[in-house]
Amino acid sequence: KRCLRKLKADGITAAEIEAKPLQVDAHFFSGRIDALSHATSAQLHAALKAGKLLDTEGKLTEDPRRSEWRNVVLAAGLQHSLPGLAPGEPDTLQPDASPLAEVLNVAWAAHEIVSDHNRATLQFILHNTRSKPEL
Repeated sequence: KRCLRKLKADGITAAEIEAKPLQVDAHFFSGRIDALSHATSAQLHAALKAGKLLDTEGKLTEDPRRSEWRNVVLAAGLQHSLPGLAPGEPDTLQPDASPLAEVLNVAWAAHEIVSDHNRATLQFILHNTRSKPEL
């Protein structure tokens, strides 16, 4: 917020889109990770719920960078069902190298890159640019 106020005070057009925590349901993971089946997504959801890592609204109860979600996934036997970064490679569950870890960070609303607001971001850029780019 302080940076946004400073930019505006300096006459720079600026805006903020706040990424809020997302509800994790049975389809959350398959909707965000290519090649992840709906069945595996539902199993992940059930495992996180059973592990008490989701609250009653389906939101993460702890920061996934510090929570026990990896142990829950391993205990449920799901690791080899999760696609990794390369085709045919399983998810490593490692920070910054795991599709599941990245999606959990997005759900927690603590990820540095979130594509959910691309349309609003592009509209802001196009509306506030002096010379309009050709698309």
